[in-house]
Amino acid sequence: MIRTLIIREIQDKIYSAQFMVITLLCVVLIPLGLYISMKDFEKKHIEYVYNMQDYYQKSQTKIHPSFRAEGYRPPSVLNIFSNGLNDYLPYKTVTDRHKGYTIETKMQQSNPISILFGKIDFTLMVTSFLSILSIIFTFSCVSSEKENGTIRLIFSNSVQRWKFVVAKISGNYILFCIPFFLSIIMGLLILNTSPYISIFDTGFWAPFLFISFVTLLLILLLLCLGFLISTITHNSLTSIVTLLFIWVFCAFIIPKVSPMIAQIVYPVDSAEVFDSKRKAFINDMEQEYNKQMKNLFEQKLIARNIDPATLNDLVSGETKEARKEYDLEKASLNEEYNERLQFELSKLDGAYYHQQQIQYSISRNIARVSPISSYISLMSEVCHTGFCEIDNFRKQAAMLQTQVEENVYIHWTHERYAAGPRTTEGYKLKEGLDWRTFQQSIPVPEFHYKQLTLSSIIQYVRIDFMLVIFFCVVFFVTGFVSFLRYDVR
Repeated sequence: MIRTLIIREIQDKIYSAQFMVITLLCVVLIPLGLYISMKDFEKKHIEYVYNMQDYYQKSQTKIHPSFRAEGYRPPSVLNIFSNGLNDYLPYKTVTDRHKGYTIETKMQQSNPISILFGKIDFTLMVTSFLSILSIIFTFSCVSSEKENGTIRLIFSNSVQRWKFVVAKISGNYILFCIPFFLSIIMGLLILNTSPYISIFDTGFWAPFLFISFVTLLLILLLLCLGFLISTITHNSLTSIVTLLFIWVFCAFIIPKVSPMIAQIVYPVDSAEVFDSKRKAFINDMEQEYNKQMKNLFEQKLIARNIDPATLNDLVSGETKEARKEYDLEKASLNEEYNERLQFELSKLDGAYYHQQQIQYSISRNIARVSPISSYISLMSEVCHTGFCEIDNFRKQAAMLQTQVEENVYIHWTHERYAAGPRTTEGYKLKEGLDWRTFQQSIPVPEFHYKQLTLSSIIQYVRIDFMLVIFFCVVFFVTGFVSFLRYDVR
């Protein structure tokens, strides 16, 4: 009986204008969107390769005390399916001998029109285009049966209600999946034409299958929502108006309002304000350090009856001896200063990062009221364009800084002599090392960026994943119970 009802449902819809329009839009828009995203990925990949080659060429045999190592975040092929936070994500890290590493972001869109109207990707097509089509597909699945009176004829043949519910949802779901799978196959064939993408790679298939599963789950959720609203309303017009209101609320209002509410509830300084405070703090620390070094050197000069104000020679006589004493005491002060600077900066950065995380958490928890928001969060994380990517890049940038400190900076000592109006500053290679030989032997520091594994990402987004399942079950059960209580007379 269920099989007969499912076939009936498919036959009723497969020749309808709704199905024809959905099929046409799917096979045109989804492959086209994937093609555009593929070309964008190829452009980013070429730019990444060029940046890495340029950094390596300009750094070869040019390692110096203030050398600034660079590391670039490689684009992921999965970015094709979700742009996510791509314009906000860090793309480059630069090390510094004194101030630690810095992270730079770069606006990914060169065309201002793209920024104005937004970028289309697979996630956007699912959350806007497929979601509204699924609503159109199911808004009248029960209400039209009520209006036409066919529901009475169906149950006059002693058809069990649970079979009718299962047949309605299953038939619409199967029929909706046909154009979806067809468009996905066409999109994969297009992606396989790229010289930089291999759809047969295991690193591509595992996330892609998870993306497909979550997308099919969202489609099922929206179909169950359409069935629910169609069950509790008495006519198709009321059903479509109610569904459109819910769709606008879930797809636009909740995601847009959640960060605004979070900013009001837990305000955090902007990145520009924080950078200004950070630079001011570094300048204050440097001035304090330079003042200590100057006072120490002048003390050593005065102890040997040398007037700092009239000092002209730093390499002869008593001045040389004063320098030796100064160098011995300076080493400990210099080490203490560097440790304090790194500690205070990490403390400052950590406090700001913690504040950001609290605000992000508030915003995401509010947005989770909408299953579409949960789906967007899932997609961005799996496609390496979410918050996980920011944390991962920050950790690996710190690792690059440590690597450069241990392999490059540690071999030089910073020398600074300040007395009166005169200041002499420079770097000295440690004893036993030849400058030319050292430059030729030391390798250029490289940034080997490792993306997070799928299992770790799923662990991070497990709440959003469970919420999508939860909403799907709630909509189905509520619709099922509402239909069981419906009086067909």
